[in-house]
Amino acid sequence: MGERLTGSQKVVGSNPISSTSLIAKEFTTSQVQKFTTELLRKFISSRPEGLSKRTIEFYRYTLTNFVGYSLSPDGVSSYLKSLSCWNAKLRFYQSLKILFRWLQRNGYISENPMEKVSRLRLKRSSWLLCLKSN
Repeated sequence: MGERLTGSQKVVGSNPISSTSLIAKEFTTSQVQKFTTELLRKFISSRPEGLSKRTIEFYRYTLTNFVGYSLSPDGVSSYLKSLSCWNAKLRFYQSLKILFRWLQRNGYISENPMEKVSRLRLKRSSWLLCLKSN
């Protein structure tokens, strides 16, 4: 008898041998996930009670623009490079760290890509540049 398939597995074609190999291939190939508004909504609604309204608004502000980027080190780096102010990058980086920790703990991703992104540090002289550019 053939193998029993779960609801998430698909059989392609009629040959049971090739169907099984396609199923195995489907589960071993890693697909690049993108951050979605649905994940953002779930993240925001999962925040613990007692957080200030401003903190929640900040998460929403920093992470809304991340929607559409891949949940990978390259996606994070691309997003941070798109920001012009260094200190803003630092705050956005901190939000992304919290987001990715939540994504991993809740099973949306298996590995945390933030572990492969260079850590950002505060540049004291750059806050003047941010003020001048605004």
